[in-house]
Amino acid sequence: MGSTIDKVISRVSATLGQFVEQLELVNGAGQLSGTGNELDNLITGNAENNAITGLGGNDALNGGDGDDTLNGGSGNDTIDGGDRLDTVVYSGVRANYVVTLNEATATYTVVSAAEGSDTVKNVELFRFSDGVVLSSNLLVPAVPQTPPTGSVALVGSATQGQVLSANAETLADANGLGGLSFQWLRAGTAIAGATNNAYALAQADVGASLSVRVSYVDGLGQSESLSSPPSAPVANVNDAPTGSVVLFGNGTLGASLKASVTTLSDQDGLGALTYQWLRAGLAIAGATGSTYVVSDADVGSLMSLRISYTDGFGASESVLSGTLIALPDSVAPVATAYSPVDEAATVPIGANIAITFNEPLLKGSGTVLLKSASGALVESFSAASSSLLTIEGSTLTIDPSADLAFGAGYRVELSADAVKDVYGNVFVGLTSYNFTTGLSGVTQTGGAGNDTLLGGAGHDALFGRAGNDLLTGGGGNDNLEGGAGVDAAVYAGARSGYTAAKTSTGFSVSNTVGAEGSDTLVGVERLHFSDTKWAYDLDGHAGQTAKLLGAVFAVAALANEQYVGIGLSLLDGGTTYEALASLAVGATGKTSHADVVALLWTNLFGSAPTVDQAAPVVALLDGGLTVGALTVLVADYSLNTEHINLVGLAQSGIEFA
Repeated sequence: MGSTIDKVISRVSATLGQFVEQLELVNGAGQLSGTGNELDNLITGNAENNAITGLGGNDALNGGDGDDTLNGGSGNDTIDGGDRLDTVVYSGVRANYVVTLNEATATYTVVSAAEGSDTVKNVELFRFSDGVVLSSNLLVPAVPQTPPTGSVALVGSATQGQVLSANAETLADANGLGGLSFQWLRAGTAIAGATNNAYALAQADVGASLSVRVSYVDGLGQSESLSSPPSAPVANVNDAPTGSVVLFGNGTLGASLKASVTTLSDQDGLGALTYQWLRAGLAIAGATGSTYVVSDADVGSLMSLRISYTDGFGASESVLSGTLIALPDSVAPVATAYSPVDEAATVPIGANIAITFNEPLLKGSGTVLLKSASGALVESFSAASSSLLTIEGSTLTIDPSADLAFGAGYRVELSADAVKDVYGNVFVGLTSYNFTTGLSGVTQTGGAGNDTLLGGAGHDALFGRAGNDLLTGGGGNDNLEGGAGVDAAVYAGARSGYTAAKTSTGFSVSNTVGAEGSDTLVGVERLHFSDTKWAYDLDGHAGQTAKLLGAVFAVAALANEQYVGIGLSLLDGGTTYEALASLAVGATGKTSHADVVALLWTNLFGSAPTVDQAAPVVALLDGGLTVGALTVLVADYSLNTEHINLVGLAQSGIEFA
């Protein structure tokens, strides 16, 4: 570099450095650009479409093959486009340049104050800031760029469903009017796909003003556009609802009818639906819900439903369903529940017998028979006349004239016409309802204190009443009712010899290897076996103990029978939930507020808290919240109860020592 001429040969787009004069683009990376500097540059393109810029200096730009774009910049430049369709670029408007043509050499001289005097040949297009001119038109006097004249008008009514058309008959342009294109606008925003000279107004246009923009390219290559004035807001035309209302239901007396409206729609907006059920086309007073129960008055009539609403533009609309005929009830009543339950054991000898059906009943003309398990008749009841048979609603009650025998099996039979429904459909009959009474046993009732009640070998009834009672049924199938307090049922064998199941009122405990029978427990919170104990009051002290163990010692501590036993003993003895929480935290050795928060947080969320996470909780303790109160809050938190599976524990119980 220096006084010699330096040249760069490049296969990629390049800009000359400060002291380099020449650049040659060679075939390599395809369409390339080459840029000079302030020196007198020689830049030569390759066979592709190049963009060549000289910048300052008196440059020589050679396009070569391809459709090239050449810009000499300032200085007196020599520009040769080469083959194909080439463009030379000037920064000013056409009027700022003096152009002459040497016809013998087909060379143009382009002179301006800003860009010097350029010699141009083999270039087909001259691009000025105000337009592109063909070289053949370069010496034709320039036509000044003028805006379009005239206007674009809308033709048609601005009403939904009507068609607006663009009228551009008065549109003119001194520079030449090219082919017109159209774009319809809604509230000034282009409507996708709306590019014809006419536009059909739809629901989406309602309330908005529409206009059309007409565009074209004039004879000087200038893009022009002109928009119409906006229309009046498009008026809505009420759209009828579409879809249907479909009835569901068999129409039988007493059955429910309901409707599906999933296909119902309205372009104007579907308002809140109201319902009116119709009988033979007439409104049924008060029948305005989404469902309707077929009544006696409907039988034989055509039923339908009219759904009404006010659409989004205030128009009242209604849609009528199809019809179905209301039919009389022809289905016989069905027995759904028994008391005592079918195959029940230990039934009290003085118990009444009740059979519940699926609908209201009337007495029939048949009989009800109470038999022994062997089939011997114990007592017969006339359905029509016996005072020992009563019907209340859908329940038939049988009141035997005398107590049943202890430890005896019984069967109840109903003839086919013993009872019927209110529509005359008779019950089909019953022959397989059986139960067994309990053995003779003892009955003991506790008092206000902590009682120990013992049964015998029979079917006993033990009632603990108030206090924390111990109930031992012994042999037989016993009824154990704990009453108030924390009560326990005591069994002689190991836990593995029993099954225990939750019932709607308490527990059922059955001895599978001995003679203790199957006991029914109500209001009993604990089960004591010879080898272990189980607590089931998960809504009471057992639940509080489990939650505190999970919060303070982590979930694994629930398997520690001694820990569970300590918690239950303290709570049963009168220690408060909050006091036990404070004792539990103290047992961990954590004394500072920060350590307590870290302990509880880690057990709850599975990782230690950050400083920012712990800070507000520590502040609560510093501000006077007790450790016990905070621990109770954490223990009762839903995440902790999920960790310890409190719902599952309520079914399975929790073991303690």
